[in-house]
Amino acid sequence: TAETLTAGAATVGTASIKLALSVTGALTINPAAIVGGNGSLTFNNNVALAGFTFNGLTVNAPNSTFPVNATINGTGTLTVGAQTLNAGTLTLNIALTKITALAIGGGTLTGTGDVFVEGTANSFTSGALNGTGQFKVDTGAVLALSPGASNVSFSGRALNIAGTTNFNSVNNGSLGFPVATVITVQGGGLFDF
Repeated sequence: TAETLTAGAATVGTASIKLALSVTGALTINPAAIVGGNGSLTFNNNVALAGFTFNGLTVNAPNSTFPVNATINGTGTLTVGAQTLNAGTLTLNIALTKITALAIGGGTLTGTGDVFVEGTANSFTSGALNGTGQFKVDTGAVLALSPGASNVSFSGRALNIAGTTNFNSVNNGSLGFPVATVITVQGGGLFDF
């Protein structure tokens, strides 16, 4: 069943709630009447991030993971720790997802939301980046594009480089652009071939 968790209208200041939550199906979390219609939510433990809708929230989930074929929706911002995508499809239809370290070794990252990678341990060796949102290598971040026997594909998702992206083909791997893809290197950014 689908569940909706809504904050009450009388929330003032900061509150800490310990909640044991078990949901089968989708979970929508709405901040309702929290100041300005916005709020924040932190998952301190590992949460399998799939089937969530975060509306107007800033969500921090440093120890959480995306299971195979996960979908996240909403209008908020999701910040997660290290993630690995080796199979299946990860669909991010949330306004912004920030990932501290992303390793893509297969599968597809898609969706309408923007994805920012941060930190210096990001890699893309196989798989596809699809969808309409941008994929940004944030300021100070490093992305190693190292396609191996399988190619790396950017299919319409804009690549925005504010940090450093290093391309190094392994076993004659290549970058694929099946549809028009915009690549922007910002001032201070580097795309090293």
